[in-house]
Amino acid sequence: MTFSSHKVLIAQFGLHFIKTGELPADMHANLRSAFDIRQQGDYWIDAAIGVDDVDILLENTLDFVEKTCEYLSTVEAAE
Repeated sequence: MTFSSHKVLIAQFGLHFIKTGELPADMHANLRSAFDIRQQGDYWIDAAIGVDDVDILLENTLDFVEKTCEYLSTVEAAE
């Protein structure tokens, strides 16, 4: 699969993994949130991204990686 933008990739992640029930919905919400924060940091001169925001982002990222690893281990076991 190839995608033309990050937004399209995130949408396709939701379509192929969340709507199918393969992964929990919070992963998609957290991915969208992380992308939004990244956009603010990259493109907004007056972005107000605080330590609390980063702490939540880090927690969500670690959870995302953990759930992804769990999912991949079940896929590999099924093959």
